[in-house]
Amino acid sequence: MKKNSVYCIDNSDRTEVESSHRGYRDDIFVCVDGQIFNVIIYDIVRLQQDFETRIQEEQYFDIEPNIVLVREVKRENIIFTLEKL
Repeated sequence: MKKNSVYCIDNSDRTEVESSHRGYRDDIFVCVDGQIFNVIIYDIVRLQQDFETRIQEEQYFDIEPNIVLVREVKRENIIFTLEKL
């Protein structure tokens, strides 16, 4: 069985801190069986904020593909969660 790989475009500490504060990260990629997927990472607070904003402004909320919820948008949580999927 092949091991899946997790990549991010910017692995700097600054991006780590900013992503954690925003509750969102869209520069994560997972390689599964030779195919690369972009994964959108959210924490529940940010997802709820985005949901409420869109419902108020547009009257609907459409979900992007490949959304993954984590407890907190931090490198170790992202990797742990993606390895479990």
